[in-house]
Amino acid sequence: LWWKRMFVGEMAKTYFWKPLGNTVLMSLLASIIAILYGGVVAFFITRTNMKGKKIISTIFVFPYIMPSWTLATFWKNFWQNPKIGTGVGGMMYNLFKVSVPSGMVYGLMPCAVVLGLHYAPFAYILIGGILRNMDANLEEAATILGANRAKIVWRITLPIVLPALVSTFLLTFASSMSAYAVPQYIGGDMRVLTTYMKSFIGQGYYGQGYIMGLVMIVFGVAILMINQRITGKRRSFTTVSGKSGQVSFIDLKWNKWVSCVIFSILAIFFAVVPLITFALESCC
Repeated sequence: LWWKRMFVGEMAKTYFWKPLGNTVLMSLLASIIAILYGGVVAFFITRTNMKGKKIISTIFVFPYIMPSWTLATFWKNFWQNPKIGTGVGGMMYNLFKVSVPSGMVYGLMPCAVVLGLHYAPFAYILIGGILRNMDANLEEAATILGANRAKIVWRITLPIVLPALVSTFLLTFASSMSAYAVPQYIGGDMRVLTTYMKSFIGQGYYGQGYIMGLVMIVFGVAILMINQRITGKRRSFTTVSGKSGQVSFIDLKWNKWVSCVIFSILAIFFAVVPLITFALESCC
């Protein structure tokens, strides 16, 4: 009876299918953001002569160590204005009188961005580990044979990094699907499976709540199986002369300082500034 009500009943669209769609879309966007942000940082740190690598690498992993709700709270406190939410102005409004639309503070996109930023260090660790340990002889041999940088990345680097990309995407997707704190804090009117599951169980509708929990478990098992199947077919290369320990970094020239400043600002803003704001607010 509960299964019929959840999947084909009168309220199935409102209480199951729409939250399921929101959950999948939020997880998909969060995974893409995490891979793009974490992957780019991993590439610059492991494959270029960018300055400040050690400090950026250290600060960058802080958001993954912190609970996800801390970033969600910081996001809300930074962007909100008196016209939406709690009716209290955030940092941007109080300092610069900037009022952003409600969709930038509450809803699908803020949840996806916050979760993507939270799991970006996870992508950085996986992708960076592969890039850091990749045999430099492979790229050197391709260069000797006349391959350009784009062809080397497409034919050698990408196939080696692909298992890490797929694993990062699938694991971030699964983690985002099970996220509760972020949608609860800044989801607004957008409801996902976890928030509805908590609401159903809290109101005594255990059947609906446990069905949603089983659906998320099925998604998690399916993602784990896909990850095992893909990573089990990881492509590898063998060189006769052995593994080279010397990595040829891409020379960014004066851009090594520009990239250092950009990534330092981003890392500090999403890792250090939330801690500072929480410390200041705790004293008020």
